Amino acid sequence: QRTTFRSPAFPVIANVVGRPVSDPEGIRDLLARQVTSPVRWTKSMRWCVARGVRSFLEVGPGRVLQGLLRRTDRSARCISVGSVEGVKTAVRMVS
Repeated sequence: QRTTFRSPAFPVIANVVGRPVSDPEGIRDLLARQVTSPVRWTKSMRWCVARGVRSFLEVGPGRVLQGLLRRTDRSARCISVGSVEGVKTAVRMVS
């Protein structure tokens, strides 16, 4: 409750609803709900793909999200990275 949220500079897709949210209070509410609500992963990814997003970056250990994306849209590209250096390399690859 003490964290200040501002309107995002780019779309923030809330996995609770599977679409972007730009209202700071809405983002706060949905982040809290995400802990106890089902994740709308497929809906979130389909929203992105329908708007022309073709490349995704999975940050963290493993490649679970990459596999889920492959099942949602086989033509989408996903790079999985598990380190700061990996993120830097991935950003250079897509820039």
